[in-house]
Amino acid sequence: MTTELLPIKTVAKILTCSEATIRRWHKAGIMPAPARPGGCIRWKAAELEQWIFDGCPDLRKAHK
Repeated sequence: MTTELLPIKTVAKILTCSEATIRRWHKAGIMPAPARPGGCIRWKAAELEQWIFDGCPDLRKAHK
């Protein structure tokens, strides 16, 4: 199964925010964790889509 991996620039465009915001959310654990193929940070398109569909819940609260 092939999973599309999205770079931070694409994720920022999808979420209509800055790359800095994506970095902050990633560090804080607010959004889905990225994959790290070859040391690059990429988000799985399906996981990001589901997170958006769910209303972008703060994942820090979901894991408590």
